[in-house]
Amino acid sequence: MLREKKEKIRGVLSRIPQWAFTTVTVLAIIWLTLVPDPLGDDSPHLFPGADKVVHALMFGGLTSMILLDLQRRSEWRPVGKGVVWMAALTAASFGILIEFLQLWMGLGRGFEIADMVADTAGSAIVAILWLRLQIHWSEEGINNNDKIVRR
Repeated sequence: MLREKKEKIRGVLSRIPQWAFTTVTVLAIIWLTLVPDPLGDDSPHLFPGADKVVHALMFGGLTSMILLDLQRRSEWRPVGKGVVWMAALTAASFGILIEFLQLWMGLGRGFEIADMVADTAGSAIVAILWLRLQIHWSEEGINNNDKIVRR
């Protein structure tokens, strides 16, 4: 029964156009990080340092969307370690580029090294989790009767 549910979810995800998840995530990040006041008066007031958590979530999310799109493209075969780390590096580099764009564009957005660290940390955490957990939804995991396969 679990196998059928996994296959059904993968079937639905496979019908979505290639790179759609990554594209939507990149566009959302650009809007949230480069528009002077993207949320206007609706901007939530959270705890001190919440901005860093948001950065880690955004770029961890981007890493996961890149990996999801790559795995969908490879017909749900597991993504190799090098590819996972390249996706994390790509997402973190995009975050670093955005910080420099904020500095150069002069739109009232702040350049912060701590944001770059948060972007990188979020990407790295997702990469580690992906490497450990992808067996649960990859073709290899489903074909092995839902047993955890360690490499």
